[in-house]
Amino acid sequence: MGEFIPSPAGECILQLVARGNAIIAELLRLSQHIPAVFADGGAGSKYGAVIFSFEYLQRIEYYEEGIMRSAAALEADEEFRDNHLELLTRFYKTFESMYVYRQDFLGYLDDLARGVFIQRTLESVLADADGKQLVSEAVYLYGVMLLLLDMRIPGLIRERMLISFYRYQKASDIANIDEVCKLCASTGFTPGNKKPKDYPESLFARFPLPRKVVGMVLGRLRMDDIYEQVANYPDPEHRSVALAGQASMIYVILYFAPNILHSEPAVMREIVDKHFPDNWVIPYYMGFTVDLSLRWQPYRAARDALANTIKVAHVRSLVASQVSKVPQLLADTKALLTEGVLEEEYVMKEIRGILNLLREGNATLRWMALHSTTANKKLASAVNKSVTRQLVLRLLLDIAELEFKVKDVVEVLLTKKQERWVVARQEAVHRMTELAEYFSGTQALTRVEANAHLQSWFVDISDKIAGLSFVDPTLAGRKIKQLIVALEEVESLHHIDASLHVKEFLGDTRKYLQQMLYYVNIQNKVLVTLAVVTDLSYAWHILASYIDLMQAAIRANPGTIVKLRSTFRKLASLLDLPCIRIQQADSPDLGSVSQYYSSDLVRFIRRVLEIIPVTMFEQLNKIIVLQTSALAPLPARVEKAMLKEFAQLDVRYELARLTHSISVFTEGVLAMKKTLVGVIEVNPKALLEEGIRKELVAALCKALDTHLVFSSKKPELLPALQALQARLAGFRLSFEYVQDYVGIYGLKLWQEEFSRIVNFCVEQECNTFLKKKLFWWDSKYYNEAVPIVSFPARDAASINGIGRLTRTLLALTSPTTNVYVEKAAAWFVLKSGEEGVNLVTAAHMLTSLSVFGLRGVDKLLGFMNVAALQRFVRSYARSLSSDVGRYLASVEDVLLPLTSYPATDAKTLTKFYGGLVQKLKAWWPLFLETVIGVGQRQLLRRLLGIELAYTARVDSPALSSTLDALNMSLLKDIEAHYRDPEVHPYPKVSNPLLATLAEYLDSAGKSDPLAVIYVTSPPLGSMALLVFLFVLSVLPQLTYDPRLDTFVNSSKKVALDGAPFVVGVVTLLKQFHASVTTTFLKYMGQYIRASMAEALLGRRGKGARVYSPEVRSALLFLHQFCTYGGAKRKDVEQFVPAYVVDRLG
Repeated sequence: MGEFIPSPAGECILQLVARGNAIIAELLRLSQHIPAVFADGGAGSKYGAVIFSFEYLQRIEYYEEGIMRSAAALEADEEFRDNHLELLTRFYKTFESMYVYRQDFLGYLDDLARGVFIQRTLESVLADADGKQLVSEAVYLYGVMLLLLDMRIPGLIRERMLISFYRYQKASDIANIDEVCKLCASTGFTPGNKKPKDYPESLFARFPLPRKVVGMVLGRLRMDDIYEQVANYPDPEHRSVALAGQASMIYVILYFAPNILHSEPAVMREIVDKHFPDNWVIPYYMGFTVDLSLRWQPYRAARDALANTIKVAHVRSLVASQVSKVPQLLADTKALLTEGVLEEEYVMKEIRGILNLLREGNATLRWMALHSTTANKKLASAVNKSVTRQLVLRLLLDIAELEFKVKDVVEVLLTKKQERWVVARQEAVHRMTELAEYFSGTQALTRVEANAHLQSWFVDISDKIAGLSFVDPTLAGRKIKQLIVALEEVESLHHIDASLHVKEFLGDTRKYLQQMLYYVNIQNKVLVTLAVVTDLSYAWHILASYIDLMQAAIRANPGTIVKLRSTFRKLASLLDLPCIRIQQADSPDLGSVSQYYSSDLVRFIRRVLEIIPVTMFEQLNKIIVLQTSALAPLPARVEKAMLKEFAQLDVRYELARLTHSISVFTEGVLAMKKTLVGVIEVNPKALLEEGIRKELVAALCKALDTHLVFSSKKPELLPALQALQARLAGFRLSFEYVQDYVGIYGLKLWQEEFSRIVNFCVEQECNTFLKKKLFWWDSKYYNEAVPIVSFPARDAASINGIGRLTRTLLALTSPTTNVYVEKAAAWFVLKSGEEGVNLVTAAHMLTSLSVFGLRGVDKLLGFMNVAALQRFVRSYARSLSSDVGRYLASVEDVLLPLTSYPATDAKTLTKFYGGLVQKLKAWWPLFLETVIGVGQRQLLRRLLGIELAYTARVDSPALSSTLDALNMSLLKDIEAHYRDPEVHPYPKVSNPLLATLAEYLDSAGKSDPLAVIYVTSPPLGSMALLVFLFVLSVLPQLTYDPRLDTFVNSSKKVALDGAPFVVGVVTLLKQFHASVTTTFLKYMGQYIRASMAEALLGRRGKGARVYSPEVRSALLFLHQFCTYGGAKRKDVEQFVPAYVVDRLG
């Protein structure tokens, strides 16, 4: 880092460039989360009336009045705002940040012009090595933002988003709204379609940059090697590769100066000759490529300048030149990759040759990978005849593996070179010291004449070697070479040449000195050169088209994964471009940007390696067939004559073969060691498990979607459940069979993923009842690595199989065609008298869907109750604010006191009740729909709870007993708290005990749905009175059947069933304060007493009935109300005389 970056001027532009890279990352991230409703404008949905493009700005009042006139549009508008405002705000901030980025850059230029930065001008900044890089990048990144904005977020979508944001925010609160709308207005460009006229220069011209600045930046890019990359590519043939980064910048920045593209042939000729002499397909940012042979067609000067490059004869010559290099490159690479070749000493000795091979290989790979994607049909036919995808992939895999191994060796050498250099020096000194002593003539048994001259010379050499310093590599290297030459010369002396022992010592010393020389020559710039020449970021999007070839290679030979690991590491160079400036600026955006691009890389790796679990599951499906159909169960005892028949050797061989093939794929993945990809460590075992989970989830989702399909006319529930049970049982059996061969916990994976699927399906079904929708990517059950597969809805009401199953249960228990009998815990079909949904149905559901599925249906039923009760409470609350509320309040006053007769006679009172029922009859459809629906779902929940509780007691008696004990203990603690809050405090909100226990109790069927409070609301006046009058309106339509011990429907006009009706009333009252239930019982008591009084006063003989049908129905209703609601008889006897209740019994 030079002097410019730490200066105020350098720091300012560095922060701006870092922000530009972060904006682009956010733009790309958001482009992956565009709600579909903005893409199609809400066509065919309720949101179509509230989504507008920029035509809205021309007739704002017209469109707003249209929404205000429609209650449905108003509701849709409010719901749309609640669901999308947060995401719209994020999109708007990203759009605005692009405009602010441009304004800040102009402000920086203005500060330079006004002399804010002392001794800094635009000219001096562009003369500085770091300055010209940063200013060029600032201009370039703004252009990239504009190109990617239009490519990744089409114009019409941008307009719809901006108008929605504008409508839902106060215009005065939105900064830069006019400028952002101008910037983001549709250009007419749609990816994949013909480019509009004057595009993209018209987009760049909306908020242009100063022409002088653009010209100066282009001048530097044309003339200078601003990144000094030519030093890494000494071969003149590689000049276009060395300047590829600048070429990308020139391509983008030229759109700020389209006059050069149109009418300056000399400048364009200079640009093409220097940067595009042998290439026309270039990456302009993070793997986004452009074909200049097509993109520059509308620009005369650019087209003419490029004409020589894209002549078919020239292209064929280029293709032949590149392809001819490949065989030798592959042969040289293969030779180096031979086991035992790339040792440290060899790498140190041959590092220059290895670097040259990597330069040539990567340059060839780059040209073939880019130009094989050309969209120019004429040029494509010339290129693709010789440049095949298989050839490109083979070269990529071999080159990547060589780079991987060389980098590892060089990194080890750089880490330990000083330590090893010191050891080699000590060994060399030791040899020289021994030789000096040898020629001293004083050593015993040496039998050599003393030679003071040689002794002195070797001592001097020893001192010189000992004096070598690692601090100055250049000086040390020069001295080492001199010492090696001196040792070679001294070996020719007569006294030395005749002694093999001395020659051996001299050879060893030269070897150690040579090692020291190698260690000195291995410097950090070797790694820098490797990083530059091995860059693969240009192929980021191209490699997606090679995934099928990579997967085919893995399928043919699982050992290919080891080579692919090297390719994945090579792809990590993708992070260098966007992150280096962010890191230099010490920006807080580094984490999010690195995470985004690293996640993209990991996603690519998963896509490549998913072929392994896919292949495994293909084999697993064959194993399922063998185990469920072909393989007969082996009896405990087999006769000798039947042994061969039961052995089924062919079937068992096929089973073993399939199992072995699965284990081979597993070994291939596990052979790939942990790899750091960007900022994410890729664990091969975790990848294998994720891939298995993904395929498992896909298989389970498909089974649920395929089998949980029911006819609307005559739904067959049990056959569907039995088919699903058979499918999942076979799948689970085979999954458990292979788990040991792939090193996973099969049952654990099965339970975790099945529960996640069910919970996600329930969540999506519940989403339809929510005003503020939960996007799938915000779900706690969403896992990007293991996505839950969604299928098209098979009916208008349900989204997935769990929804269809739940609604089929509701259809099969409909009050229109069924009656619920409490003693049998079952529904009976009215016409045939056959038993329908019952505990056997719940048992089949449990067997096929397990506890998770049963619990999921239970949750969905509960949420349906929440939605129904919320609608009811909202409707009732709105009505109370009208004349209805005042009328009901006056009626309450008339009926006081409830514990005795009001100031009127009994006959008048009973007629008054009848009049009230008639006057409020408009309310009863809402009450009936809510009460019957809630009651039906409550009974279904209770049925499922019975099955869950039974299963828990049988399968997990210890858990069941523990839950009972813990639940009872907590209830006593809570009671103690209410008796003495100071001594027994209530658990803190952060304490997860109660919530966790509740979840366990629900799953074990130990919670009572009839005691659940689904909604909370402020006190609603006259609720008890209205529920009482509703009961009076329904009771005449019900007849008590003593055989069934329940009410049955005596009216054909409405769908009624006694048990759901009573349970619905119980549940409705449960949602309010206990005093509402008490008041309701008071009204019922008053009604019963008044009716009996009327009968007593009006009887004409001894045979007249005091207990009229109305009184009996009311008393029987109270009896069932107490039974289902858990009320005690003494609660009723407060308002109805005990002898009346006894007489009924």
